[in-house]
Amino acid sequence: MCLEGIRILELTHFIAGPFCGQLFADMGAEVIKVERPGGEVGRHFGPFHHGESLYYTAYNRNKRAITLNLQAEKGRQLFKRLVEQSDVVLENFRPGLLNRMGIGYEHLRQVNPRLVMTSISGFGQYGPYKDRQALDMVVQAMGGIMDQTGFPDGPPVKAGPVIADITAGVYGALGTMFALFDRERTGVGQYVDVAMLDAVFAFLENFVTIYLLQGTETKRAGNSRPLTAPGNAYRAKDGYIYISANADNLFQRLMNLVGHPEMGNDPRYADASSRKQREEELDRVIAAWVAERSVSEAVRELDQASIPSGPVNTVAQIAVDPHIRAREMVVEVDHPVIGRLPLVGIPVKMSRTPGEVRFPPALLGQYNEEVYSGLLNIPAEELAALTEEGII
Repeated sequence: MCLEGIRILELTHFIAGPFCGQLFADMGAEVIKVERPGGEVGRHFGPFHHGESLYYTAYNRNKRAITLNLQAEKGRQLFKRLVEQSDVVLENFRPGLLNRMGIGYEHLRQVNPRLVMTSISGFGQYGPYKDRQALDMVVQAMGGIMDQTGFPDGPPVKAGPVIADITAGVYGALGTMFALFDRERTGVGQYVDVAMLDAVFAFLENFVTIYLLQGTETKRAGNSRPLTAPGNAYRAKDGYIYISANADNLFQRLMNLVGHPEMGNDPRYADASSRKQREEELDRVIAAWVAERSVSEAVRELDQASIPSGPVNTVAQIAVDPHIRAREMVVEVDHPVIGRLPLVGIPVKMSRTPGEVRFPPALLGQYNEEVYSGLLNIPAEELAALTEEGII
């Protein structure tokens, strides 16, 4: 696997940090998840299945979980010994916390100059907001995502999934890989700072440039695009279908398909901006055509005409979709408590070194003996004493 030989110490909780670590673990990195003796907070969030958190299981496969009390000096010394033998430290605590504990980047680089340390937080390590609390929905709101989501006559709406957390995790992995690549050239590590707010702000596409250059604010547009048409969700006999035909050639093909070829050649609909001004007229024509068909019938005809479309799937529908299954985007792994555990698969498909879901999310402290004895050569009797002291 492509990341074999990379060791990551993961000090994370909730979603952004664990998801970032899982991206590395799926590609073969050795990810050691370091949790407090009671377990990271995600283990205590439901829903639960046979007592195990399905929240935790979604973001923590392929990792070796150990427990370590970093509040204790002895725990911090053990952590530094692990850092000596690791490539990356990944954390998503509030800015400054690890520095105050004596295990921030400036401390750890003295232990291991080749170390890459990545911090994921709500607002980053500097800036006026750095000390504020952040959760996904708050960052979606502050980053402009909610204002751009929903219908024009309705309130702002958050995205369904936790996109701020997930996107920050992806950028965290990307930044870490950049730093590891640079280390191959220079021999030294560096610090990577990722903010959830920055990550979602980057979603705003050209909206920011349009506003700063022209003073025009892009407004939320429901299920259509803010600046082009047609594109919308239309009701069929048994569900909804999304059709996007905002390019000129696609629009002409769509008008031919729905029985109005004259509209495809009408100068009033000659370009995307003109069509946007008459979007309601176009939507009525398209909606009438879709309403006479089932979702599958409409998709089939649109596919035959090479017009982008697809059903508006529920989770229940997409989870069993034959294309998703063919691409192994649902995988199962044996969990010691849950049994067969279905998980979302790996989106990146590599020809020579594919990722793999090798083992399930670990139980709390499951790998203590393997890591502490195997990496640090701590004998069994000392491990027992550390457990008794509450260090591990």
